[in-house]
Amino acid sequence: MPDARLLTVFFLPPFFLSALPPIYLPDCVIDTPSFPPQFCNMILSKIIAIKRLALVLPLMLMVVIQIIGQKVGIGTTAPVTTLNLIGAGTHPTIPGITSTGVFRIGVAANEGIDFGKMVDSTFAGWVQSGYNGFVPDPLSLQPKGGNVGIGTVNPVNRLSVTGNANITGNVGIGIITPSTRLHVNGSLRVVDGTQGVGKILTSDASGLASWQPPPPPPPTYYPAVSICCQSWMTKNLDVTTYRNGDPIPKVTNAGAWAALTTGAYCYYNNDSTTYAATYGKLYNWYAVNDTRGLAPEGWHIPTDFEWTTLGSCLGGLGAGGPMKEIGTTHWNSPNSAATNLSGFTGLPGGYRYIDGPFYNIGYTGGWWSSTDNNADNAWSQLLSHNNDYLSRTNIGKRVGYSVRCLKD
Repeated sequence: MPDARLLTVFFLPPFFLSALPPIYLPDCVIDTPSFPPQFCNMILSKIIAIKRLALVLPLMLMVVIQIIGQKVGIGTTAPVTTLNLIGAGTHPTIPGITSTGVFRIGVAANEGIDFGKMVDSTFAGWVQSGYNGFVPDPLSLQPKGGNVGIGTVNPVNRLSVTGNANITGNVGIGIITPSTRLHVNGSLRVVDGTQGVGKILTSDASGLASWQPPPPPPPTYYPAVSICCQSWMTKNLDVTTYRNGDPIPKVTNAGAWAALTTGAYCYYNNDSTTYAATYGKLYNWYAVNDTRGLAPEGWHIPTDFEWTTLGSCLGGLGAGGPMKEIGTTHWNSPNSAATNLSGFTGLPGGYRYIDGPFYNIGYTGGWWSSTDNNADNAWSQLLSHNNDYLSRTNIGKRVGYSVRCLKD
């Protein structure tokens, strides 16, 4: 039977509760002189009525009694939390069709938000919004804004997930009707530490994707001529990437060119329209020496020794005549002693000096060797319009010269 004292204190008007000292109603002892005896009798009659109600609705009174600072159980006599609800042990076959959950917050007789717990299989807890017998209504989290966390108590974005996520349907980013497993409408950025300029996203046999350099371009046919047991290209090199596919920077600004300590190329007078097809590119020596390889597959940049071997075979100091293109279509007059008997077809592509300006188109042609002389200079070869010399020169590595390749 519920304690009469607790029941009386609960049902008295609030102003009595704040004004009266403790009242012990079983003996009707009231320590307040202003209360007449008939008031005690009135309270006792109310207690009798409440006791009769307790005989009819004991569970209701147990809930009322326990609300004040205690734990309340619905469906259990041993609540473990402030409010502990336990249903009849049933569960929906498919949550979201017809709810038989243990707790409903409703806005109408058959419409609300249901909470439940599966009692077998996955033993998952669930929450759904809907109307009995129909497709569930949407369930919105933080409709006024704010972050939602899964696996974290500190979400830093609209949705922060800590741990793995498993999605069996299609996912759309920037689109509400995705047609593939991942459908992105807009720009996509993939950053894993291996990304870089010109790289492509590819996968291994297991499907794991990573950024990789693009494959080298298909082999290009370079016309060659055999001179003294060496096979030389008959045109100046004109590539924009190293052998591994990495791009070679094109530098047009004079100040930037003068400051270079890494590979670069340019066109004479920065004018590819006029000069590229005939003379190719001008490279600094840092591009020649780059470990990624300036020469195409199957070719290499000739060493100083290989250039000297070529000159010796063609007559030594006067080897320039047999190496120059004949006539004055490209060479300025007089194009001394030019015969091109070797088939080398040397052209006067000029050069770019170390501080950036361009010189001597039509007058001289210079070609790099792969051999350096010191920290600042490297060996090269030079042909001129007014003599037949093949001149070995020691020149600054920032100079822009033509390149001829020798077959491996």
